[in-house]
Amino acid sequence: MKKEIVDIKRSLQEQSQTSSGDLSLSEKLLAPLEGFLLQTVEQFQNLDEKENLKLWRTVYRHLINRGGAKLREFLSFSLKLMVTDELVTHFTWLGAKSHKAFGDTRVSYIFYKAAKKFPCFPGPRDIKEFTTEMEVFRTTKQRSRNISKNTHGQSSESAGTGGRRESKI
Repeated sequence: MKKEIVDIKRSLQEQSQTSSGDLSLSEKLLAPLEGFLLQTVEQFQNLDEKENLKLWRTVYRHLINRGGAKLREFLSFSLKLMVTDELVTHFTWLGAKSHKAFGDTRVSYIFYKAAKKFPCFPGPRDIKEFTTEMEVFRTTKQRSRNISKNTHGQSSESAGTGGRRESKI
């Protein structure tokens, strides 16, 4: 009886490994994360409120696979994968006045955990270092402002995407 249980466990593990391997082989190397680029605060809040562990694991793995050479580059790239420059302008790290607090979201937590796990640089030693490197927020906001100033013929909504695709969420 014990041998049968061990054989069943082994069989299930092999099936799990095969299934996940087949799934990863069906993806494309530079494929964008399905359902992203978030464009509105409502889309962001809807995503942030979801109790969808599978979605959060997918985002986590996607960020680790895309990476960067340094923590700041990793965070900048992660922002570009997840949200439009225009959407970033609606947030500050701690929240202030009419801005939402990005530091208190699941998205920021996923960024933190993925940065800690990323193998190409020593991840943030602590939350303070992570917060310091989130300076990318300010530079992203400035980039959005610059794009808005330079694109008189476009609406600010389309200018804020930086020519990137729209969200399906």
